[in-house]
Amino acid sequence: ALPVSRPDQMAPLLDDAHFDPRRQTFLRGDAPPLESCQDATAPAVLQRQPDRVLLEADLKCRGMVIEAGSYFPGWVATVDGRPAAVYEAYGFLRGVVADAGPHRIELRYRPKSVYWGAALTLLGFLGATALTWYARG
Repeated sequence: ALPVSRPDQMAPLLDDAHFDPRRQTFLRGDAPPLESCQDATAPAVLQRQPDRVLLEADLKCRGMVIEAGSYFPGWVATVDGRPAAVYEAYGFLRGVVADAGPHRIELRYRPKSVYWGAALTLLGFLGATALTWYARG
């Protein structure tokens, strides 16, 4: 994984004859440590919904599984039930790092704005209820 700090650094990487997108990726910010494997296997998509993707992958070494959905803040991941970071691979796809071996990777869309909105809605409802009871009494 190659780190890039600016969007204008991405296009030259894709045009570089030495860049192999099947074995390499570039990420915004710091890149996690990965290993180089010769025999890459494609992960299997077990389930795909708008807010959830379930993958099964059997990696030969520590690597990044890149899912074809668009990266956007709010996606969270687990690898075998343990929290994992979601990386912005190639500038627009979602990537998750896993160690060698078979893994079950789950990506869920859980933006914090939804939770804040629900909490504020509940707070508003409770406030309106309290004001109604106070006005009656």
